[in-house]
Amino acid sequence: MKIRQLPRHFTVVPVTIYDVSNPEVKGLVRDITRKGVGVERIAASVYEMKTLVISVDEYDGVAPFGFQAECRWVRHDPGSGLYIAGFEITKISDRSQHELLKLMRELTFTLADEGDPSQRADIIPRPWVTG
Repeated sequence: MKIRQLPRHFTVVPVTIYDVSNPEVKGLVRDITRKGVGVERIAASVYEMKTLVISVDEYDGVAPFGFQAECRWVRHDPGSGLYIAGFEITKISDRSQHELLKLMRELTFTLADEGDPSQRADIIPRPWVTG
């Protein structure tokens, strides 16, 4: 079993993410770490670079912030058109890093053991996440 370098943080409220080159398409954050983000509804190809912006509409405590990221993996369901992708953060400003850490601290949870099936986030109800 592959050991994760950093624990994933799962959002407790819907967190919007979009690509600055296509801001009308809003995606959702599935999980996040200091070094990467899992998203859905953002079309991408492996190794593609994007400038992404995260905005928490439901909460005033975290300001919108952006960063550059490289797509590391992608799954696409042609039937539904749904994209799920993982991005590695490659460049982030100090201010954006501050907001990222605040988001992780205030609006996410982690699991004690991600390898334990009873602790999997996909069985914890989060109606805004589809996959």
